[in-house]
Amino acid sequence: MINLMMFEPLLSMSVRKRLTILWGSITFIAVIVIYFFAIPYYEESVRIEGMIEQQQKLLASRQAMAADLPKKRQEFADLEKRLTEALAMLPKKSQIPDLLEQVSWSVKDSGLQMLSFEPKAEIMGELYAEVPVNFSVRGSYRQFMFFLKSVGEIPRIVLIKNIKIDHKDGAPMLDIQGQVTTYRFVEASEKPSAANKQ
Repeated sequence: MINLMMFEPLLSMSVRKRLTILWGSITFIAVIVIYFFAIPYYEESVRIEGMIEQQQKLLASRQAMAADLPKKRQEFADLEKRLTEALAMLPKKSQIPDLLEQVSWSVKDSGLQMLSFEPKAEIMGELYAEVPVNFSVRGSYRQFMFFLKSVGEIPRIVLIKNIKIDHKDGAPMLDIQGQVTTYRFVEASEKPSAANKQ
């Protein structure tokens, strides 16, 4: 049973005071409910919505990456194929004498007279080594052009540079000096170790 005697002071008050107390009580209860329940719930929901949005963005980016995966695999396969082709153009150390012999035969096949053919020291790089060979030949301009064409048809990387052409007055032949440079793949056993670099 409710003891109504405790409400007797309230009943003796005017209606206006009772409404003010009622209004104050409702406001107090509302503030407590909002402060202890609604605000934490709102903050938690905002935090969860942010996490959901972040996860949706992550999911979308991962789905885009997954959709792009076949294209990337194809690009990787193409790059591997190109690497294999490039490495085929870079002979191994054991193939350099054969390559230099091909260049020497190109000189002979073109009709040029070989005056000198001097291999120089290799210039080592990380992936490839430069193999320079100084040469000196004598012949006509047409023979030299045939030589350049023959060297250009060798299925390896061969550059001819530092060309100097001397033509003596009245002589039908040209004296030509230059450098044939080819490149070879540096094998793992030839690469300097990290300890040697320091």
